[in-house]
Amino acid sequence: MYALNETAAGSSSVMPPVAICAMPTLPASVPAMRHLAVKVASRWQLGDIAESLELVVTELVTNAVKHSGASEVVMLLAHESETSLKVQVKDSGQWLVSASDTSSASLPVDGWGLSLVSELCAHCEIRAGEHGTTVTATLVRTEPAPEIGRSQPECCDLNEAARSLVHQ
Repeated sequence: MYALNETAAGSSSVMPPVAICAMPTLPASVPAMRHLAVKVASRWQLGDIAESLELVVTELVTNAVKHSGASEVVMLLAHESETSLKVQVKDSGQWLVSASDTSSASLPVDGWGLSLVSELCAHCEIRAGEHGTTVTATLVRTEPAPEIGRSQPECCDLNEAARSLVHQ
């Protein structure tokens, strides 16, 4: 599922844009969610942080797919202010311990993952618990955000489009 909401329903004021995408935790979901993030970056004119957004989404969704054991991963993109974008990836799984781990508390050492996300973002917070893991990262713009929004809300369910991306 992918939804894009550029204004509040029934409101004349413009709310910050929000995009939400939920997909199964399959390897094919990583490029599909990355593709959707790139499309959102283009639509929201995030040129100055588009590449960082693409990398952050790729790393966070990859972690969820490889390590969560959840059936679904959810990505949220939202403007926090004119100069910052929140990227949130959530899964409902529990950390999967690989055969190479020596203890159940060990962290992954096979990729750039969270280290890269921390380098690219002004803020990165990880909350893990019995109901899954949520990683929230904030990208800071170097250019002011263009005015985004319409007088009417746009909210689209692109389940079919998301499924077609997964099956490509």
